[in-house]
Amino acid sequence: MISAFKSFLPKTSNISDNSYKLIVLCLCTLAIVFFSLAQPLGVPRDYAPYIASFDNSRSVGWLQVLPSQYSWEPGFMLVIFVLAKAIPDNIYVFLCIVLLASAFKLALLHSISSALGYSLAMVLFFFKFFPLQDFNQLRGALAIGFLMLIYYQWTMRGNLWLAVVFSTCAVLFHYLAAAVLPFLFLANNQLALRRLYAFGFGLLLFGLIAVSQHFALRHLVEVIPRLGFYIGSGTQPAVSSYLSPVFYPEFFLLAVSAFFWKDCTDNMKRVVALQLVGFAIFYGFFEFGAIGTRIREAFSVFWLFYVADFSRVTTHLKAAILVFVLMNIALGSYLFYFSDFLKH
Repeated sequence: MISAFKSFLPKTSNISDNSYKLIVLCLCTLAIVFFSLAQPLGVPRDYAPYIASFDNSRSVGWLQVLPSQYSWEPGFMLVIFVLAKAIPDNIYVFLCIVLLASAFKLALLHSISSALGYSLAMVLFFFKFFPLQDFNQLRGALAIGFLMLIYYQWTMRGNLWLAVVFSTCAVLFHYLAAAVLPFLFLANNQLALRRLYAFGFGLLLFGLIAVSQHFALRHLVEVIPRLGFYIGSGTQPAVSSYLSPVFYPEFFLLAVSAFFWKDCTDNMKRVVALQLVGFAIFYGFFEFGAIGTRIREAFSVFWLFYVADFSRVTTHLKAAILVFVLMNIALGSYLFYFSDFLKH
């Protein structure tokens, strides 16, 4: 599974570096298998609907599981249909989907980062993203994987055709991915590398959303009726306030990046610009609950690209990245591993 994704990715040359990263990748894969099968984090909130869908897919044909306008997206339904037909045990179907969702991050970051950058990115992944997304929100995690491939192919390689193909895949796995796509393509613009324009665009976007949110959502729901579910859903407790502790590490790294802007790599500047867009959408759509939350969470994953550049930056930015990762370890340990947040 990992090797299939890596065919789209660049080759690295440092043998010792690659060996170390391979060990990290294998350990991460084993951890994912353990969490998926033993489920020490608790049963995912959507686990029962997943199991029902797995069982249903075994007893019907593809035409009977084709989604209606109110059901799960067709890309996700196709994955369920194929895996459920091939694997009789539901827990292993679930494991395969979790591995598939995580494989995007593991393989892509393995190929673009140093050994230390990869290790830090994987620590961040397990304490900030995996428990909530790859283990719980499977549709969104798969869509985010394609969004990460779009960012890599477009901003790092300039490959428009693959970016467009992956864009289609992302939307087929989660319709909210469409809200992220335009900004991924804009991230390749040179203006995203200029501090004033990056922060100014975030403020402008927030203002536009605040003014037009009701009009925009009313028309979007007519096109994508499932959006009505997100409008009526509340945000999860940990991210339901304007200044949730979950945001503190991100606010910290945004501030440090703004101060040391000239020392940031182009990739890091683009990630900062995307985070500003994510927060603009979150605060702009705050009263609509899950819409702003889910979109911001999708943007938040791009911090992994920022951390992957650890070995390419100056000492003060390295220190800031370490603090950022440590802050997320503290928050993630309590929120996901010691509290009952994911258990029900």
